[in-house]
Amino acid sequence: MATEEPRDEDEDVEGDQADGTLDPELLAACMRNDTEAAKRLIEQGANPCCEDQRQWSPLIWAASHGNEDLTRLLIKHNAAEVYKSDETKVRKKHSPLHWAAFKGHLKVLWLLMAPPQNLSHHERDAIGNTPLHQAAAGGNLECAKCLMAQGCDVLAKNDRGHTPFALCTDPDVQQLLQNAMNATACKASGKQFSSTVLRYLCSWSLDVFCEKEITQTFVFEHPEATEKEKPVTWCNEVRTTIQELEHQLTNAMHLNQLETVTAALEAAADKPVDCKLVHQCNQLKEKLESEIQLGKAMQVTTITDLDEFDSVHDALSKAIDDAVAKKADPVRVQAAKTLRRKLLAE
Repeated sequence: MATEEPRDEDEDVEGDQADGTLDPELLAACMRNDTEAAKRLIEQGANPCCEDQRQWSPLIWAASHGNEDLTRLLIKHNAAEVYKSDETKVRKKHSPLHWAAFKGHLKVLWLLMAPPQNLSHHERDAIGNTPLHQAAAGGNLECAKCLMAQGCDVLAKNDRGHTPFALCTDPDVQQLLQNAMNATACKASGKQFSSTVLRYLCSWSLDVFCEKEITQTFVFEHPEATEKEKPVTWCNEVRTTIQELEHQLTNAMHLNQLETVTAALEAAADKPVDCKLVHQCNQLKEKLESEIQLGKAMQVTTITDLDEFDSVHDALSKAIDDAVAKKADPVRVQAAKTLRRKLLAE
């Protein structure tokens, strides 16, 4: 990256201490990427917003390392505030956003841009680079997509006259930037792009649109996620498609019919719909399938020999186990267990 990265030596950090505080130790811990030590030092009173003489802060170290846990901890202690305050950001040589973009740490990028941090992806570093310049220089496609989806001037030049494309080190990122540069007008409205009418990359189609033709929101990254942290930008056409598919999935769940659920899942396959909703529908599909298999296994005719009994018993037991695992109708499961006990008794 264009800014200076300090040597990995503790004495460089310790030299910044002048008042006997724990701040140099916190900087050293963050430089080592030691989350537990950093947490302990903050609890003991170290300033999470401290800096060394090169303006390296705990949050910049966390962003540079891609340490999500440490980034969350520092954000919780307001370490991002100095990078968005008009009184303090003007003197900054670089920001955590620049380092996350350059190093390709996508999830840290999400955390820094999410509310209430809202670190601006338009901020310039000491030589005029935007985070998109740094993502291009670092060659990370997903970070470049993420930043472009927030709305960027892809033709912006740094103080040396370089655009993000000029600094780019990855062919895929180059192609993404080239496509955006070649698009001179919004695909939906035809409005001409400029330094003030920014290009917004649709996170799904990868076409570019003006601000009035897009919707920005946060979504769950995966079904187990508890917070919506993934930023996305949808053009209006994609947003409408997503809404229709999610309506189909929701309706299919209410109908509780295997054929309808399967059709809705097939329609939503590989589309950017709510991952939690898709997960719930898949669980319902498995449940309904297990109930059908359970019903088939319960269709027992007269058993004439031991080999036939073993086959019927094994099939029924397997169907029961699968139905229990898939949380099938407990009444049906209990009926199957009763039948199995009856077979054993006979």
